[in-house]
Amino acid sequence: PQRSLKNKILKKFSGYYVEDIVEHIGKHPDLELSPALREVLSEHFLEEYDEAQRRSQEAAAKLREDGITGGMAHLERLTNNIESLELLEAQDELDRLTEEFLSLALGGTYRRYEYIPSREGHYHTLVTTMFIHGGLMHLFGNMLLFFLCGPFVEDRWGRILFTLFYLASGVAATLCHGFLTAFPDIPLVGASGAIAGVMGAFLILFFFTKIKFLYFFLLGFRFFKGSFEVPSYVVLPLWFAQQYYNAMTLENSPVAFWAHVGGFACGFAIAGVMKLSSLEERYISPNIDRQITYYEAPPLLEEAMDKWSNGQPQEAIEILNRILKQTPHDTNAAHALFQVYCSMDDEAGVQKIGSRLIEIFIKENQLDQVKETFKSMKINSTQVFPTPRTLFNMAVVFENKGETTNAYKAYEKIVVNYSNNALALKSLIKLAKYSLEVEQDYMQAFEYFVLAKHHPAADASVAELAAEGIEQSRQHGGPEVAEMDEADVEGLERYEALVSQ
Repeated sequence: PQRSLKNKILKKFSGYYVEDIVEHIGKHPDLELSPALREVLSEHFLEEYDEAQRRSQEAAAKLREDGITGGMAHLERLTNNIESLELLEAQDELDRLTEEFLSLALGGTYRRYEYIPSREGHYHTLVTTMFIHGGLMHLFGNMLLFFLCGPFVEDRWGRILFTLFYLASGVAATLCHGFLTAFPDIPLVGASGAIAGVMGAFLILFFFTKIKFLYFFLLGFRFFKGSFEVPSYVVLPLWFAQQYYNAMTLENSPVAFWAHVGGFACGFAIAGVMKLSSLEERYISPNIDRQITYYEAPPLLEEAMDKWSNGQPQEAIEILNRILKQTPHDTNAAHALFQVYCSMDDEAGVQKIGSRLIEIFIKENQLDQVKETFKSMKINSTQVFPTPRTLFNMAVVFENKGETTNAYKAYEKIVVNYSNNALALKSLIKLAKYSLEVEQDYMQAFEYFVLAKHHPAADASVAELAAEGIEQSRQHGGPEVAEMDEADVEGLERYEALVSQ
């Protein structure tokens, strides 16, 4: 209620100012209207005002053409001087009314702290303008970008230096906008210039880092989603080029593209100088290292690693199993045990502990760790696969996260390596539906449905579902699939033998 009352009062008073402004410029049709004021006034009023101004200028020109001489000419010069003084006073009055109106209509706080290039003084707004925004979506968009790149730069430089760098980039961005904008009377608000500076520094510090992009779209009645990765040395220069192009071509855009250009260039330059001069390696990194508390391994874990390094792997395994019995989710102990088994070429141990690590990382939603652990499950360059349950859980998580390729590779590994397992049947159904509905590979779908139909774990409902899939594959697959015989599918004889047993 208080906010509503305040808005009504502001609207009422700003309305009075508009009436005063309209009345004032009606008396003085030769005054210049600022762009901010023109945005407030109606198009109809502006058309009439511009027409009145044109007629006034034509009348003055006609008087000059008539040629007044002698004493009348002297009198005209005096009159013109008086009119010029009156015009200056009228223009000052209009500027005052406009400033007061905008201060009320747009909010007093904004007017005090936003940056307006044409306004002299107010140097504090070079900094304060970074901390006010034009709305929640403006704030959310800026903070999202800040969250994506800011923490990494802060980790490299520390809080104090990062804060100073952030403010310097913001000031540089604001000044760049002030010098190059085509509309110096329009206010500038937002942190995007400073954040662009952080992006410029990110490019220098993490040049080869891959940035993950998510995508999703609706095609027909199907929803598609996924992700892809692009190196920062590709993404960020393209973004900068786009901002520069927009700044050069979109003069009427409400987006402050020159602020983005200036901020990015400032951040890139500062980070580049620090890298070339080795300031970070010589002064910043050692200071940050002194403030970091490093992980210290528990005594039992250290003892186990000492045993392993001294050629006593069995003793190390016993100690590590003791740790995992007490703390089942200790990833450090599990990873150490995994390394010991890998060094011993113990396939069963690698499978058991590798599967355990993957399950822990799945629960913690660390998909990158899941992938790395799976890749490292090797003995003499030969892949060791996790248990069927772990592989299936991996596939489900990848599918839910939109990583379709990884998901269906995992389903295929279950079918190939654990063909008799009940989870292989579920994987066959998943693969068959994906081939039929998404990839539209009807021959592949036909083969998967046939294998599912004859799988030893298939019950009547699964057999019926598979039979329907076989029929759909034949209908859509053309003559080649329609003429295929179920008995010709590779691997079918193995399932039939198991069923007969």
